[in-house]
Amino acid sequence: MIGSKIRRYRLKKGLTLQELARKTTTTAGYLSQLERGLTEPSLATLRKIASALEVPIFTLLNEESPDASLVSASHRHQISFSDSSVVYEVLTPPSESASEGPDFLMMTFFLPSGRFGSEERVSHDAEECLYLTSGVLEVLVGETAYRLETGDSIRIPGNAPHNLYNPGEEPARGICCLSPGMFVSTVRP
Repeated sequence: MIGSKIRRYRLKKGLTLQELARKTTTTAGYLSQLERGLTEPSLATLRKIASALEVPIFTLLNEESPDASLVSASHRHQISFSDSSVVYEVLTPPSESASEGPDFLMMTFFLPSGRFGSEERVSHDAEECLYLTSGVLEVLVGETAYRLETGDSIRIPGNAPHNLYNPGEEPARGICCLSPGMFVSTVRP
């Protein structure tokens, strides 16, 4: 599903596989496999692709349903990446204008005990707010670590390098909201 959307947006932009590969520091062969559904991208690669295609990453991840205004619990789209321990579930209905994307993106998140959110700190254009519904979470923003207990929340400014860590014995669960509803920049360690 992600691969076919990447292909559609690439062709819409008039880009060849080679041109998109140059913009994303990948290879045309890798992108071809991705478009055919033979491989899955990492979160960092997907961000690079979304940025190069000038589309919100949300449009590449969510199932298409332009008339939807409701996302029932049984139809939520779950997202995970090979370079991330976090599992997300999209709560925001798809935008009616996929090229513009939503004003915000809301997701639940799940981080297992003793795990970092990703291998490296990530940075994106969107401002982010995390609300912890259960567990304990350390949020590393820049050089500062913030400890969240159940019921706590934190705002992370756009472009701030950050990562999550679960020091607790139970999974950390919560809700995150990103505004605007895209984070198309590449990962900046």
